[in-house]
Amino acid sequence: MELLIATASAGVLMGGMTSAIVVASHSLNHQSTTTGQQAELADAIRQMQNDLRHATGFTEQTATAVTFTVPDRSGNDADETIRYAWSGTAGDPLTVEYNGGGTSVVADGVTALNLDCIEQLMLAAPPRAARGVQYEGFEEAKPSGKVYTISIPTPADTEELDLLIAAVTIHDDQVGSTSAPAGWTLLTEEAHSGNHVTLSLWWKLADLNEAAAHTFGWGDEKEAYGWMMRFSGHDFSDPINAFVTKQGKFDEPPCLSVTTTTGSEPLMLRVGAFHNDEITEDDTGLLSHTGITMDGVSKISGGAGYRYPSDPNPHSQYEFQLTKSEDYVTATIAIAPEE
Repeated sequence: MELLIATASAGVLMGGMTSAIVVASHSLNHQSTTTGQQAELADAIRQMQNDLRHATGFTEQTATAVTFTVPDRSGNDADETIRYAWSGTAGDPLTVEYNGGGTSVVADGVTALNLDCIEQLMLAAPPRAARGVQYEGFEEAKPSGKVYTISIPTPADTEELDLLIAAVTIHDDQVGSTSAPAGWTLLTEEAHSGNHVTLSLWWKLADLNEAAAHTFGWGDEKEAYGWMMRFSGHDFSDPINAFVTKQGKFDEPPCLSVTTTTGSEPLMLRVGAFHNDEITEDDTGLLSHTGITMDGVSKISGGAGYRYPSDPNPHSQYEFQLTKSEDYVTATIAIAPEE
């Protein structure tokens, strides 16, 4: 199973955990708010939970402000910096700032908040350079309106025999009608039983002169969101070592663990397709994962993230985070390393 012992060769870092936000949430004065304000505060707490539980280090920590780093979410191999802050004056908003950019309001009318208790020791992840399978980047496509096809650009710097995995999320049930260009192998084509969402996954090894884009299709005119991911360091003869899917309706769509047969550590890729766009853009919510994408259009959305089994905090399953309960189809893919 994916439940492996965490590698302990690295040092320790300070990390934010959900339990600290529970303390902070009790400091927010819910009783004096309207129902709408209570919902806004609940969303704010949840957003901080999602960000803080991925924290790998803190550079600022006071009762009213916290600045920390999280693993790369944009695919540029650089950590992201997030800062939550409140002025300390009752009624002022709680704000968030990403990578030193402009601030945005997370919640209005905050009357009290205490962030100086967020603290827990966590094992640092082993260096990526010491591992086999490497995530290299992705490209996406978001057609406007209903379409029959989607053209997804090939990720930049794709080289011969790189592993390409394409994910296409389609509104409604399109099982049996999806198609891909020659050379692609269908991994799964699954629709939620409620017929609101279809997840289609394909893979191939890149050609010497790979096409600049690839067009995927389906039977009916529907909204869709698609993206293509590039990996290196994989097993060329059998890169997909294990695979499992799950479907349901929930605001935390789970991804199951898989039993692998490779003798070396695989990369665990998790992909999800979700009805509507009840998501936090660019934030999968997957605990202990590096995010690849979380995006979509009005009727359909999707996300992906990856981790290594020996990273800290192993679980039997991991969950995407939505802002509302929706139909979903998720998949867990174990990518085998080159032996």
